[in-house]
Amino acid sequence: MPIKVQPFVIDEAVLDLIGNEFKFDHAKGLAEWLKNSCDAYLREKTPDDQQFMVVRLAEDGHQQLGRIECIDFVGMSKSQIDDAFKRFFDPQAAKKGAKEAQIKTLGGHGNGGKFYMRQMFKTSRAITYRDGKMNIFGFNAKRQYGFEEGFEDRKTSLNEAMKKAGIDKLKLPVGIKKALEEGEAGFTVVVGEHPHKAKGTANRNGLVEKLIMHPQARRLIARLPISLLLNNEMNPVRLAAPKLSPKEGFEDSIIIEVPDKLDLEGKAVQFKNKKYSWPGRLVLKTSGEPLRGNLMTLNTIDFIGEVGVIGSYRIHELGPTRFSGQVEFIYGECECPILEDPDYDSVRNDRQKLLENDRSEALLAWVRAQVEALAERMETKQVQEKKQQDLKNTSALNELLNRWKNRFMGQVWAEMFAGKGPSGIAGTDPGGGRGGSGEGGAGEEANGGGTEGGSEKKRKPRFPQVLVSGQDHDPLDPLATEPFHCDPRHPAIYQRPKDVEAGIYWINTARPLSEKILSAYSADSPRWREYLFQRYVDIIVKEAIYQTGKMETSLTPDMVSARIDDVVTRVHDQAAQDLDSFLFQETFGIK
Repeated sequence: MPIKVQPFVIDEAVLDLIGNEFKFDHAKGLAEWLKNSCDAYLREKTPDDQQFMVVRLAEDGHQQLGRIECIDFVGMSKSQIDDAFKRFFDPQAAKKGAKEAQIKTLGGHGNGGKFYMRQMFKTSRAITYRDGKMNIFGFNAKRQYGFEEGFEDRKTSLNEAMKKAGIDKLKLPVGIKKALEEGEAGFTVVVGEHPHKAKGTANRNGLVEKLIMHPQARRLIARLPISLLLNNEMNPVRLAAPKLSPKEGFEDSIIIEVPDKLDLEGKAVQFKNKKYSWPGRLVLKTSGEPLRGNLMTLNTIDFIGEVGVIGSYRIHELGPTRFSGQVEFIYGECECPILEDPDYDSVRNDRQKLLENDRSEALLAWVRAQVEALAERMETKQVQEKKQQDLKNTSALNELLNRWKNRFMGQVWAEMFAGKGPSGIAGTDPGGGRGGSGEGGAGEEANGGGTEGGSEKKRKPRFPQVLVSGQDHDPLDPLATEPFHCDPRHPAIYQRPKDVEAGIYWINTARPLSEKILSAYSADSPRWREYLFQRYVDIIVKEAIYQTGKMETSLTPDMVSARIDDVVTRVHDQAAQDLDSFLFQETFGIK
């Protein structure tokens, strides 16, 4: 039907209703003020390194925050206050007064900074000066807004205006002072007095810490000259965003282009159209330290629209992920301009989380999958590194057992086989190894070289040499550049034909039980040390049976069983005396 259109009339109570949803803490509110100051500089096309901003915090007599200020050196005219600052829910508010029509700004719907002023302070105001005129506009204790009496487009000198704003004694950069004196710049001081208490930001230290970690402020602090003043200080100190060292092996950022379309439960969701020709990209980074405690807010994926952050998700908020231990080391950002498409907007009023729709849900699911893929790579690398370290530690343990085995066999073989050795083997010489010549065993007693009749003669190793697969190189292959690896299907104690001749045994660390113990525990766990010891028992028993076979013309099962019982008993008795710490201490110092 034909109507005479009238302006909407909205009761002020709706501001309380919507304002309560912002759930401000002061770090979030200050981030909104900083974004507004940044947009003011962007409208003037000011270079990044000249966008000087100051956060000033003043305490009351009880060391609680009494006043919070945000200062920039641009300034607003009365027309800008009327057209933009006074207006709520205007998506173009941040662009009003811009020198360039198509400028991209950080501000969204023109609400955040004003709602922070209205909701979180007893009173608040913006003291602004530009082109020789001063305006003071703010909220009273009843949350009503307006100009302060006598300060609506008031002609004022720069010195008088700065004194009124309380910034006349600040030590400013030379370029800022010159621009102010020549009338090329103004200033705005947004002041909030008697701030309401908010969790974690009731005192200055807590507020500063949360501010530099806040996703809406963190990027600005890292890029722009934003400084801090406390109480009556006059020399601003630049704030610094935390710099994270990357995780070893993952030093480079991982850049993944957002696909043109993503699947959501069988439905294709588009991330590219005529207006938004670039779908965007995901940049994942790693930290050398887990992002916990004070750093937990950095364990986040920031979503960026056409310019600034429009939503932030802690990694766990993306949804369930595998490899949860590794995702604590991941952070990043996802640029996706189409999220701000006015025809299908995915941006909330407070810019904390994305609006729930097909586009945002598909993107979040895709980002979660990319994070999980990176975490899986990190987990795989960690497992490999742990295994390498475990094998290195196992090699040290193996050397200890090798020396113990040599002493044990030197003593016990002399008792068990004295005078019974075959031709060429003394009763006190164990005759270890199964014939042939080769490298000696570990330890100072391993090799038995010598000369006979003036010529050098190679002898069998006195004791078998035990090596660790996956860690030790093959001593029978002088050209080997990599450790020797057994197959999981090889026996726990493995010998090739040439190993038998050289008196070499391999402990197969690829066996399923071996891998399970190392995976569940570590090389220094009692379970693994006991596993190694039992492999030595196997080797000593094998050597004893072989030695018995060389000395006895005919072996019966009873003789073999008796020999096994005798050797195992001797091994266990000697281990009880010599290897108490090795076998039973929870932590055994590997030297």
